[in-house]
Amino acid sequence: MQPYFKGSAWYQEPIPGGYYDWEYDRLGFTASISLKFETDFPKVFVKVDSLLDDGNLSTGNFIKANGRYFYIIER
Repeated sequence: MQPYFKGSAWYQEPIPGGYYDWEYDRLGFTASISLKFETDFPKVFVKVDSLLDDGNLSTGNFIKANGRYFYIIER
């Protein structure tokens, strides 16, 4: 995915101590972008989920699983 994201915000570090990762064929989804952090920010990501998805980090296309936050692109 590097050519598609080159020069975009995906190359900048998210909240201090975190990083983005491209996920392929993991946890039952075909494609997703994950975010991993040293420190958890659950209130922030519930708000992100309410803006992008359904407001529930257990369901929808923006979820928390295995200590990471995933934005599912393709199931």
